[in-house]
Amino acid sequence: LVLLGAVVPERLMALLELAVAVMVVGLGVRALLQAKAEARGGPVSTHQHGALTHTHEAATAHVHVSHWALATRPLLVGVAHGLAGSGALTALVLVEQPTTAARLVYLGVFGLGSVVGMGLLTGVLGAAAARVVTNRQVAAGVLGLAGLASLVVGCWWAASAVGQL
Repeated sequence: LVLLGAVVPERLMALLELAVAVMVVGLGVRALLQAKAEARGGPVSTHQHGALTHTHEAATAHVHVSHWALATRPLLVGVAHGLAGSGALTALVLVEQPTTAARLVYLGVFGLGSVVGMGLLTGVLGAAAARVVTNRQVAAGVLGLAGLASLVVGCWWAASAVGQL
C-alpha cells in the first residue's frame, strides 16, 4: 500500500475488523473449552496408529525453527491484528510522512517495535502466569476468565465493526 500509494477502503477495513472480532470470539470459545479440559486433568489427544487407538496428554501447538520454538497461534493472531486494527492507525501516520522512503522506514520501525513490545509483554505476563497457576484448578479458572473476557471483547468489537458497514 505504501509503495502503490493506495488506501484501503473503509468498508474493507470494517470487514477486516469483523474478521478479527470473529477470531477473538473463537479464541475465547477455545479458551473456555481448554479451561474445561484443564479442570478435568489437562488437555488430551486421542489418535490412531493402525488399528490401535490411544489417548495421552496433548502437546502444545508450536513449530521448531532451528533451536527456537515458534508458537503458531500467536503468530497468526498477530498477523490478523496487523491486517485490521493497528493497520488503520499506522496508515494515518504514514500519510503524514513526506516520502515513500520515510514511510517505509516508519513502517519498519513501527513493525519491529510492535513485535518486540508484544514479545516482551507476553514474556513477562507468561512468566508471571506460570508462577501463579501451578494448581490445575487455578489454571483452569484463569483460562476460563481469559476466555470469557475474549468473548465479551470480541462481541463488542464485532458490534462496532458491523456498525461501520
